[in-house]
Amino acid sequence: MNFHEFLQTVPELAGLTHEEATTLERSMVVKDYPDDFEFFKENKPGKAVYLIIKGEVAVTHEEESERGVLQITRLHDGEWFGLISLIADIKHEASCKTVGPVQAASLPREAFRLLYEANVPIALHFQRIVARQLTRDYRAIAELLRQVIFAETKDEAQDVFNKVITRYRGQERRSQDRRSPPV
Repeated sequence: MNFHEFLQTVPELAGLTHEEATTLERSMVVKDYPDDFEFFKENKPGKAVYLIIKGEVAVTHEEESERGVLQITRLHDGEWFGLISLIADIKHEASCKTVGPVQAASLPREAFRLLYEANVPIALHFQRIVARQLTRDYRAIAELLRQVIFAETKDEAQDVFNKVITRYRGQERRSQDRRSPPV
């Protein structure tokens, strides 16, 4: 399957005309990425939006490294990432890294801006992608909160928490009393 045919299988792009899909295809660069490749890191400005053609990308958050890495989600074939940063012109809220080899198409910031501002149908599709992503993220957070709130025991709540934290050192930090002894 060529890239143009692949674009037609992406649900968020349903409804693009052949010309619009061709315009998007010509603006994107398809590339293979090795395992553990970091597309971008949180708190850095967005330089491109990506569409996974084949493979898996881990989305993580590590604002304060002493607290651990929060595993937000895993993205797969046909999923976009990096779009909110470009639309809102903000820094990334999360980091994205390959899990195994990945083939992805990138749309550089300049090409994205040109398409977004000059091509209303493509801009509308990008907005739909963002709306779906925000909805998916909201639902995932709400479900996690439900699981923690309605856990029957403290251990069950901790188990839920541990599933999303891949490297949590908060407990170790709490066990070390850094306060000076009373005088």
